Amino acid sequence: MNSNMKKIGLVATAALVVTAGCIARERMKHDNGRRLEQTREVAAYTAISTMSGIDVEFSNEMKSGQIIVVAEEKVQDRIMTEVVGGELRISMRPSQRIWATPSNMKVIVPNTGAITRITASGGSDILAGNVILRGPKLTLNCSGGSDFKGNIIVDELDADFSGGADFDGEVTATTCRLNGSGGADLTLAGSAKKCEAEVSGGSDLHAARFKVETFDVKASGGSDAKVFCTGHLTASASGGSDIQYAGDCQTTISDDISSSVKRKH
Repeated sequence: MNSNMKKIGLVATAALVVTAGCIARERMKHDNGRRLEQTREVAAYTAISTMSGIDVEFSNEMKSGQIIVVAEEKVQDRIMTEVVGGELRISMRPSQRIWATPSNMKVIVPNTGAITRITASGGSDILAGNVILRGPKLTLNCSGGSDFKGNIIVDELDADFSGGADFDGEVTATTCRLNGSGGADLTLAGSAKKCEAEVSGGSDLHAARFKVETFDVKASGGSDAKVFCTGHLTASASGGSDIQYAGDCQTTISDDISSSVKRKH
Protein backbone atom coordinates (compact mmCIF):
# COMPACT_ATOMS: atom_id res chain seq x y z
CA MET A 1 0.00 0.00 0.00
CA ASN A 2 1.45 3.45 -0.95
CA SER A 3 1.93 6.27 1.56
CA ASN A 4 -1.09 8.27 0.35
CA MET A 5 -3.39 5.31 0.86
CA LYS A 6 -1.96 4.76 4.35
CA LYS A 7 -2.62 8.40 5.25
CA ILE A 8 -6.20 8.18 4.00
CA GLY A 9 -6.72 5.03 6.06
CA LEU A 10 -5.31 6.65 9.20
CA VAL A 11 -7.47 9.75 8.77
CA ALA A 12 -10.59 7.62 8.29
CA THR A 13 -9.78 5.55 11.36
CA ALA A 14 -9.20 8.65 13.46
CA ALA A 15 -12.52 10.09 12.30
CA LEU A 16 -14.33 6.93 13.32
CA VAL A 17 -12.73 6.97 16.77
CA VAL A 18 -13.65 10.62 17.31
CA THR A 19 -17.21 10.01 16.13
CA ALA A 20 -17.64 6.97 18.37
CA GLY A 21 -16.29 8.94 21.32
CA CYS A 22 -18.79 11.73 20.74
CA ILE A 23 -21.69 9.31 20.58
CA ALA A 24 -20.74 7.45 23.76
CA ARG A 25 -19.42 10.33 25.86
CA GLU A 26 -22.75 11.22 27.50
CA ARG A 27 -23.28 7.65 28.56
CA MET A 28 -19.78 6.80 29.75
CA LYS A 29 -17.95 7.64 32.93
CA HIS A 30 -14.88 6.34 34.72
CA ASP A 31 -15.23 4.34 37.91
CA ASN A 32 -12.58 4.54 40.61
CA GLY A 33 -10.08 2.59 38.53
CA ARG A 34 -9.24 2.38 34.84
CA ARG A 35 -12.65 1.04 33.92
CA LEU A 36 -15.49 2.80 32.16
CA GLU A 37 -19.18 2.58 32.98
CA GLN A 38 -21.33 2.57 29.87
CA THR A 39 -25.12 2.76 30.13
CA ARG A 40 -26.98 0.81 27.46
CA GLU A 41 -30.66 0.64 26.58
CA VAL A 42 -32.12 -2.87 26.25
CA ALA A 43 -35.49 -4.44 25.52
CA ALA A 44 -37.49 -6.27 28.19
CA TYR A 45 -36.20 -9.69 29.27
CA THR A 46 -37.00 -12.42 31.79
CA ALA A 47 -33.80 -14.49 31.49
CA ILE A 48 -30.08 -13.71 31.63
CA SER A 49 -27.08 -15.63 30.30
CA THR A 50 -23.45 -14.60 30.66
CA MET A 51 -20.08 -16.10 29.77
CA SER A 52 -16.41 -15.26 29.16
CA GLY A 53 -15.74 -14.11 32.70
CA ILE A 54 -18.28 -11.27 32.61
CA ASP A 55 -20.04 -10.97 35.98
CA VAL A 56 -23.66 -9.93 36.42
CA GLU A 57 -24.55 -7.78 39.42
CA PHE A 58 -28.14 -7.06 40.44
CA SER A 59 -28.99 -3.60 41.76
CA ASN A 60 -32.06 -2.00 43.29
CA GLU A 61 -30.83 1.41 42.11
CA MET A 62 -31.22 0.69 38.39
CA LYS A 63 -34.35 1.39 36.39
CA SER A 64 -35.93 -1.07 33.99
CA GLY A 65 -34.75 -0.90 30.39
CA GLN A 66 -31.16 0.02 31.20
CA ILE A 67 -27.98 -1.86 32.06
CA ILE A 68 -24.47 -0.64 32.89
CA VAL A 69 -21.41 -2.29 31.37
CA VAL A 70 -18.27 -1.86 33.50
CA ALA A 71 -14.95 -2.72 31.85
CA GLU A 72 -11.66 -1.31 30.65
CA GLU A 73 -12.07 1.06 27.72
CA LYS A 74 -10.23 -1.23 25.32
CA VAL A 75 -12.79 -4.02 25.76
CA GLN A 76 -16.03 -2.01 26.08
CA ASP A 77 -16.87 -2.48 22.40
CA ARG A 78 -16.20 -6.21 22.64
CA ILE A 79 -18.79 -6.83 25.33
CA MET A 80 -22.00 -7.81 23.58
CA THR A 81 -25.38 -7.30 25.27
CA GLU A 82 -28.42 -8.28 23.25
CA VAL A 83 -31.92 -9.49 24.03
CA VAL A 84 -32.96 -12.54 22.03
CA GLY A 85 -36.25 -14.32 22.70
CA GLY A 86 -36.68 -12.58 26.03
CA GLU A 87 -33.15 -13.44 27.19
CA LEU A 88 -30.41 -10.88 27.87
CA ARG A 89 -27.30 -12.48 26.40
CA ILE A 90 -23.93 -11.22 27.58
CA SER A 91 -20.73 -12.34 25.85
CA MET A 92 -17.41 -11.24 24.37
CA ARG A 93 -17.10 -10.46 20.68
CA PRO A 94 -14.20 -12.46 19.16
CA SER A 95 -11.06 -10.46 18.43
CA GLN A 96 -8.11 -11.16 16.16
CA ARG A 97 -5.83 -9.39 18.60
CA ILE A 98 -3.91 -11.55 21.05
CA TRP A 99 -4.04 -10.30 24.63
CA ALA A 100 -4.64 -11.65 28.08
CA THR A 101 -8.24 -12.23 29.07
CA PRO A 102 -9.60 -8.97 30.54
CA SER A 103 -10.57 -9.02 34.20
CA ASN A 104 -13.06 -7.15 36.38
CA MET A 105 -15.74 -7.02 33.72
CA LYS A 106 -19.35 -6.84 34.85
CA VAL A 107 -22.82 -5.86 33.75
CA ILE A 108 -25.08 -4.23 36.32
CA VAL A 109 -28.76 -5.06 35.81
CA PRO A 110 -31.91 -3.85 37.59
CA ASN A 111 -33.58 -6.12 40.12
CA THR A 112 -37.03 -6.01 38.54
CA GLY A 113 -38.45 -9.22 40.02
CA ALA A 114 -39.14 -10.50 36.51
CA ILE A 115 -36.13 -12.82 36.11
CA THR A 116 -37.00 -16.52 35.93
CA ARG A 117 -33.75 -18.01 34.59
CA ILE A 118 -30.05 -17.20 35.02
CA THR A 119 -27.23 -19.04 33.23
CA ALA A 120 -23.52 -18.43 33.81
CA SER A 121 -20.44 -20.18 32.39
CA GLY A 122 -16.74 -19.67 31.79
CA GLY A 123 -15.91 -18.07 35.13
CA SER A 124 -18.74 -15.53 35.11
CA ASP A 125 -20.29 -14.85 38.52
CA ILE A 126 -23.81 -13.83 39.52
CA LEU A 127 -23.85 -11.27 42.34
CA ALA A 128 -27.09 -10.66 44.22
CA GLY A 129 -25.80 -10.11 47.74
CA ASN A 130 -27.22 -6.60 48.07
CA VAL A 131 -30.69 -7.45 46.78
CA ILE A 132 -33.35 -10.14 47.11
CA LEU A 133 -34.34 -12.03 43.97
CA ARG A 134 -38.08 -12.64 44.22
CA GLY A 135 -40.63 -14.41 42.06
CA PRO A 136 -42.71 -17.53 41.59
CA LYS A 137 -39.82 -19.53 40.10
CA LEU A 138 -36.09 -19.17 39.54
CA THR A 139 -33.82 -21.50 37.58
CA LEU A 140 -30.05 -21.20 38.08
CA ASN A 141 -27.47 -22.93 35.89
CA CYS A 142 -23.78 -22.29 36.61
CA SER A 143 -20.83 -24.18 35.15
CA GLY A 144 -17.13 -23.86 34.42
CA GLY A 145 -16.11 -22.11 37.62
CA SER A 146 -19.00 -19.67 37.68
CA ASP A 147 -20.43 -18.78 41.09
CA PHE A 148 -23.68 -17.45 42.52
CA LYS A 149 -23.89 -15.41 45.71
CA GLY A 150 -27.11 -13.81 46.82
CA ASN A 151 -30.53 -13.83 48.45
CA ILE A 152 -33.56 -15.61 47.01
CA ILE A 153 -37.25 -15.71 47.96
CA VAL A 154 -39.29 -17.82 45.52
CA ASP A 155 -41.99 -20.46 45.41
CA GLU A 156 -39.79 -22.81 43.38
CA LEU A 157 -36.00 -22.89 43.04
CA ASP A 158 -34.15 -25.10 40.56
CA ALA A 159 -30.35 -24.87 40.87
CA ASP A 160 -27.84 -26.86 38.80
CA PHE A 161 -24.12 -26.29 39.42
CA SER A 162 -21.23 -28.16 37.79
CA GLY A 163 -17.55 -27.99 36.91
CA GLY A 164 -16.32 -26.26 40.05
CA ALA A 165 -19.19 -23.79 40.19
CA ASP A 166 -20.29 -22.65 43.67
CA PHE A 167 -23.63 -21.60 45.13
CA ASP A 168 -23.77 -19.45 48.27
CA GLY A 169 -27.29 -18.35 49.00
CA GLU A 170 -29.81 -17.29 51.61
CA VAL A 171 -32.92 -19.06 50.34
CA THR A 172 -36.59 -19.06 51.28
CA ALA A 173 -38.60 -21.40 49.06
CA THR A 174 -41.62 -23.66 49.03
CA THR A 175 -39.87 -26.31 46.95
CA CYS A 176 -36.35 -26.56 45.62
CA ARG A 177 -34.18 -28.87 43.58
CA LEU A 178 -30.42 -28.71 44.03
CA ASN A 179 -27.84 -30.49 41.92
CA GLY A 180 -24.06 -30.26 42.27
CA SER A 181 -21.55 -32.21 40.18
CA GLY A 182 -17.91 -32.11 39.17
CA GLY A 183 -16.54 -30.46 42.30
CA ALA A 184 -19.35 -27.98 42.84
CA ASP A 185 -20.01 -26.58 46.32
CA LEU A 186 -23.52 -25.65 47.45
CA THR A 187 -23.89 -23.57 50.62
CA LEU A 188 -27.38 -22.63 51.80
CA ALA A 189 -29.09 -20.94 54.71
CA GLY A 190 -32.79 -20.30 55.13
CA SER A 191 -35.72 -22.68 54.76
CA ALA A 192 -37.91 -24.72 52.42
CA LYS A 193 -40.91 -26.95 52.81
CA LYS A 194 -39.59 -29.58 50.41
CA CYS A 195 -36.18 -30.06 48.83
CA GLU A 196 -34.48 -32.62 46.60
CA ALA A 197 -30.69 -32.40 46.61
CA GLU A 198 -28.09 -34.48 44.78
CA VAL A 199 -24.31 -34.09 44.85
CA SER A 200 -21.84 -36.19 42.87
CA GLY A 201 -18.28 -36.24 41.61
CA GLY A 202 -16.61 -34.72 44.65
CA SER A 203 -19.22 -32.04 45.24
CA ASP A 204 -20.32 -30.82 48.67
CA LEU A 205 -23.64 -29.66 50.11
CA HIS A 206 -23.39 -27.37 53.13
CA ALA A 207 -26.99 -27.02 54.28
CA ALA A 208 -26.82 -27.37 58.06
CA ARG A 209 -28.42 -23.90 58.33
CA PHE A 210 -31.06 -24.67 55.70
CA LYS A 211 -34.16 -25.99 57.49
CA VAL A 212 -36.28 -28.29 55.35
CA GLU A 213 -39.44 -30.17 56.31
CA THR A 214 -39.20 -32.93 53.70
CA PHE A 215 -35.63 -33.53 52.52
CA ASP A 216 -34.45 -36.05 49.90
CA VAL A 217 -30.64 -36.14 49.76
CA LYS A 218 -28.36 -38.24 47.54
CA ALA A 219 -24.56 -38.19 47.62
CA SER A 220 -22.25 -40.22 45.37
CA GLY A 221 -18.72 -40.30 43.99
CA GLY A 222 -16.87 -38.96 47.02
CA SER A 223 -19.34 -36.21 47.83
CA ASP A 224 -20.37 -34.93 51.26
CA ALA A 225 -23.58 -33.40 52.56
CA LYS A 226 -24.59 -31.74 55.81
CA VAL A 227 -28.32 -31.09 56.14
CA PHE A 228 -31.02 -30.06 58.62
CA CYS A 229 -34.46 -31.66 58.48
CA THR A 230 -37.53 -31.06 60.64
CA GLY A 231 -39.94 -33.61 59.13
CA HIS A 232 -38.81 -36.59 57.07
CA LEU A 233 -35.35 -37.20 55.64
CA THR A 234 -34.60 -39.67 52.86
CA ALA A 235 -30.83 -40.01 52.56
CA SER A 236 -28.75 -42.18 50.22
CA ALA A 237 -24.93 -42.27 50.16
CA SER A 238 -22.67 -44.28 47.87
CA GLY A 239 -19.17 -44.38 46.40
CA GLY A 240 -17.27 -43.06 49.40
CA SER A 241 -19.75 -40.32 50.24
CA ASP A 242 -20.97 -39.13 53.63
CA ILE A 243 -24.20 -37.50 54.76
CA GLN A 244 -24.54 -35.88 58.16
CA TYR A 245 -27.92 -34.67 59.36
CA ALA A 246 -29.44 -32.77 62.25
CA GLY A 247 -32.95 -31.88 63.34
CA ASP A 248 -35.93 -33.69 64.83
CA CYS A 249 -36.95 -35.85 61.87
CA GLN A 250 -37.88 -39.33 60.78
CA THR A 251 -35.39 -40.98 58.46
CA THR A 252 -35.18 -43.44 55.59
CA ILE A 253 -31.48 -44.24 55.13
CA SER A 254 -29.40 -46.27 52.69
CA ASP A 255 -25.62 -46.46 52.19
CA ASP A 256 -22.90 -48.82 51.02
CA ILE A 257 -19.79 -50.19 52.72
CA SER A 258 -17.67 -47.17 51.81
CA SER A 259 -20.25 -44.53 52.70
CA SER A 260 -22.21 -43.34 55.72
CA VAL A 261 -25.36 -41.52 56.80
CA LYS A 262 -25.12 -40.32 60.40
CA ARG A 263 -26.85 -37.97 62.79
CA LYS A 264 -24.72 -35.08 63.97
CA HIS A 265 -23.97 -35.38 67.70
